[in-house]
Amino acid sequence: MISSIEVTPQTGRVQSKQNQRKTPSDTRASHSILVVEDNRDTADLLCKIIQRAGYNASACYSISEAQEAVRISPPSIALVDLGLPDGGGVSLIQTLGEYNVRNIIVVTGSQNMDTTLDCLRAGAFDYLQKPVSAQELIGSLNRITRAESRQRIHYYDEMFEMPSRVIGLNGDSKESCVLRSSIKSAARSTFMHTLVTGEPGVLKPEIASLVHKHRYSDQPLIYVNCGVENDALATTRFFGQAPSEANHTKTEANIEEGYFQRAGKGSLLLDDLTHLPKHLQSAILDYLRTGQYRPNGALNASKSALVILAVLREPAETALNSGRLLPELYYLLARNEIAVPPLRERGGDISSLIDVAVAEMNHLFGSEKSVSAELKQCLEKYAWPGNFTEFKNVLLTSYTATEDGEEMVMNSRLLPNLQSTADSAINSFVGESFWDLERKLMFATLESVNGNKQKASKLLGVSLKTLYNRLKAVQ
Repeated sequence: MISSIEVTPQTGRVQSKQNQRKTPSDTRASHSILVVEDNRDTADLLCKIIQRAGYNASACYSISEAQEAVRISPPSIALVDLGLPDGGGVSLIQTLGEYNVRNIIVVTGSQNMDTTLDCLRAGAFDYLQKPVSAQELIGSLNRITRAESRQRIHYYDEMFEMPSRVIGLNGDSKESCVLRSSIKSAARSTFMHTLVTGEPGVLKPEIASLVHKHRYSDQPLIYVNCGVENDALATTRFFGQAPSEANHTKTEANIEEGYFQRAGKGSLLLDDLTHLPKHLQSAILDYLRTGQYRPNGALNASKSALVILAVLREPAETALNSGRLLPELYYLLARNEIAVPPLRERGGDISSLIDVAVAEMNHLFGSEKSVSAELKQCLEKYAWPGNFTEFKNVLLTSYTATEDGEEMVMNSRLLPNLQSTADSAINSFVGESFWDLERKLMFATLESVNGNKQKASKLLGVSLKTLYNRLKAVQ
């Protein structure tokens, strides 16, 4: 069984787990939630509700305050009000994404569908209407923690046995075959260290962890988010701390453990390598060259056999030209590079990925929903510029708009980017009256859902009663 290690950057503590599952209360206590709300009374009330549920919470009252708080210490979850005094909440969602804050709940009094879609496209996990009840808020937070818990299980354990559930590596496309081969080749390479590159949203950390799986069966894998390893304690967290001469002899046995010591003969997964400070990049480069590293405060270097798995979240050329990535480190790691293909090049895998994703959501939310043939066909033809990130958001948007037990269907209001042929289809209606168009639209919609008037009313954006009245009028 593969052991996993979860790193806490703020404290430098490293906790080892052998497929250990946290209790709900443990999981909640590990999340820091930032409430961004300009009304102080409302913000304080939300914080109290969140804290009573077992989470940690703090508040900011403007976009500028939130940006500063996120820069110092990114939260695991953000609760964002769209009506802030110094700007729109959508821009704050984008800023949060830049700091790897992916779990964002939007709270607003607006019922504007365009605003809702803008938030979902910007990366919001959930969208709550004011006034928000305590039950709704805690329910949304619990969905995030349950989803993260499942992702962590996939990431370290189940994913190793069933990678198809995460990235479709059992697909039949040529690109999937090449990717499988690249992962195995990297794992068997004499130069064990690996660099994973590709467009945003192609699940590069997951690919890197699969390299570890193919190489080891019983060694730890340590995941490090380089974006938060920029404080004074980062060197100690990486390489450990030798005790002062007043307390202990500076021997390897007395060194306080860091990532390198904990990894042992396993792997260190460096996500977003270009955000690692230059002095740490230089130290990693020295280790790759010599097989040795120096704990903070130690006189002598220590040997190690750990493997570096590095992930670039931006094009290598951009990182090199901007000076954020040491050229020597890049070229050395690039000896064993896995270039992950974008989702648009894996068209043959889309159908199976859709089935897997919907099955996962059904299991997560306790529902029984399916995908209509029309929607699946449209998704298979789409180019997916946002790769798996967009793929997940599009499916989640359609999923949440579908009632339990029903089919997820094509809806241009919810999924406007997928309407690739809409403009050309409009020309065929020119010259017809509104009444003829209304009649054709209603009957075509009913036919597409096999006469299900409830589904048809949702697609047409009218109430069921209105649909019955309009059908009666035209018949």
